[in-house]
Amino acid sequence: MKIANNNLTYSNPSGTLKLWDLGGNIALFSDSATGERGLAVKVTAGETISKGNILVYLIGGTSGKVTKCPTTGVSHSMPVGVALTGGNTDASIWMATNGLVQVLPETDITAAFGNILITSPDTSGLAGQYSTVPISDHWDEVGHWAET
Repeated sequence: MKIANNNLTYSNPSGTLKLWDLGGNIALFSDSATGERGLAVKVTAGETISKGNILVYLIGGTSGKVTKCPTTGVSHSMPVGVALTGGNTDASIWMATNGLVQVLPETDITAAFGNILITSPDTSGLAGQYSTVPISDHWDEVGHWAET
């Protein structure tokens, strides 16, 4: 597939994020400074979101907007992506749906290579970790630490 004249470049605190537009609300992304890369979708923030927050679409409430993954409730086990860019309420942001991205851990977490990231039971939008996920928390899994 050849993509011509659709290279959108955004700046972020960790380097230059490049997005190759595939139709206005979906893009391939790459950041040479962080190594992040994958597929992203443009979404609307339902609250202030920071780069690296784990996101959900609310079930009830602010329909059609993403928020930080809550610590409890039905949405806790339904993460849909990670914020690639941050923004305030009602801002358009890019959310990574797959690929390699930086995720914000809970403050007491020291990332261990290969450990499993889960939606935090303590802080909205952040990641906890397990070396082995208990069956009861399987649906909370987001991915694995690829670096420390």
